[in-house]
Amino acid sequence: MDKQAKKEMMSYPENWDFSLGGKRIQLINSNDPYTKLKPGDLGTIEYVIKNTMIEDQISIQWDNGSNLMLLVGLDEYIVLDHEVIENV
Repeated sequence: MDKQAKKEMMSYPENWDFSLGGKRIQLINSNDPYTKLKPGDLGTIEYVIKNTMIEDQISIQWDNGSNLMLLVGLDEYIVLDHEVIENV
């Protein structure tokens, strides 16, 4: 990680965890009745907000443009160890 990236990370709140940043994630099920995300949708994790009073939240840039955060313990997902190549 370069100096600029470290400096930017230090400007965020202490409860923002960047250790999963850049990893791919696949949605299994969301409890949000208004989302347009579907099971199987893919995205890239930005950071995790560690909360003490509510569920932790995972900030994700979804490939379809959605910005829905997932809730740890409520939504179902898989953090992928490898890149998924979809058949087109």
